[in-house]
Amino acid sequence: MEELVKLTREEKDLYTKVFDDAVVGMLSRYPLHFGIMLNVYRHVERLPDIEKSMDPRNYFAATWFEGTELHMEISRQFIGLSPSEKVATLVHELEHIFRRHLLRVEERERQIWLYATDVAINQDIEGLPDGVLTLETFAQPWKDKDGNMQPGVNLPSGLSAEEYYELLKQFRDQNEDKLPEGDGGGLGFPRSSGDDGGGCSSGGWKEMSDWERQKAEEGIRRLIEKSAEAMKRAGIGLGSYASLVDSWRDVPNPWKAYINRFVASVRNPDVRRTWHRVNRHNTYWKGARYTANPCLLLVFDTSGSVSDSDLGEFLGHMEHIRRSGVDVWVMQCDYGIQSVEHWAGGDSFRIKGRGGTSFMPPFEWLEDPDMDPQVVGRPRSFDGVIYLTDGYGDAPDTFPVPTLWGITKNGQPPHAGLWSFTLPE
Repeated sequence: MEELVKLTREEKDLYTKVFDDAVVGMLSRYPLHFGIMLNVYRHVERLPDIEKSMDPRNYFAATWFEGTELHMEISRQFIGLSPSEKVATLVHELEHIFRRHLLRVEERERQIWLYATDVAINQDIEGLPDGVLTLETFAQPWKDKDGNMQPGVNLPSGLSAEEYYELLKQFRDQNEDKLPEGDGGGLGFPRSSGDDGGGCSSGGWKEMSDWERQKAEEGIRRLIEKSAEAMKRAGIGLGSYASLVDSWRDVPNPWKAYINRFVASVRNPDVRRTWHRVNRHNTYWKGARYTANPCLLLVFDTSGSVSDSDLGEFLGHMEHIRRSGVDVWVMQCDYGIQSVEHWAGGDSFRIKGRGGTSFMPPFEWLEDPDMDPQVVGRPRSFDGVIYLTDGYGDAPDTFPVPTLWGITKNGQPPHAGLWSFTLPE
């Protein structure tokens, strides 16, 4: 293949207009997708570094996440498509997002998962370009490594991506001794027009951490809800996508991910390599043991406006944090500090307080070691504070240690700019 020549500024401007026209073309038939595309970051041949090995001559469009933001790019191949093919290609990319395909790679084999998700999607989209992966693609005979023709696999229609993945993986495993090496992800099927999934490719198809997955889901949910609300205001029905929109509205609040991220941010980064810990990435490498555990102060707002169920839910997750090696101290505070104790776990926890609300005393206590209550064995310093509250009260403008606020539903943060999250009901 000839060396790739980068697009000129003029070509990129032309492709950008083509991209915009294709988005407008989605409006009449795919209004929900159109509304989402208005809030997607659009690019021309600008995949992030993780996907730079992909040749833009071998796919039409690609999608990836950066935090909560969804990005999509088109390649030089996109401009040669017909108007209907352009629209279908963009819809294909968004369908991967709707169906959480990028979020469910997990430990699956990336190439087979991409095949499976494409087959699941492409049955429902009309007007896709020639050469994309379909049920018919896999039903075609294929040539084994000895040059002999082998029958394809007849996949049933209407299955989920997971079911197609298992069928394709089973076929690959049963025919592994016949498959040509390095062809089609090892499946040996006829290659379509795209090297990475039949002309459409979703970049960032990698295993995500829990935090990355939560942020991506948060971004998708916001895009879908914003588009669905715009359709409602315009008097446009959701049609067959109504249940899909409802499923995204039911995505749970990622409160545990916020807590895990906060704990990781205050943890001492110094580690010691040891064979006594298992390395999650490679069992032939040493694992990591932290040289010091973070010490956290968990402040429970025990004023009358915070329910026992909120406190119980939060306390349950604190037990998980304690078991991960975090030194946990618990403070109960309404208008004043009611108690401070080192928490070693256990089922019983008696709530004290139920008066008014003030956020000042806990932070004054942190800065003044001589302030009551005097606690035996009090740490010299705390690495962070997690504060559970309904948020109605006075708080300092600045905090002596990193502070994460867990706000109950319909609660009001003490002031803007705080690192906070909403607790589940």
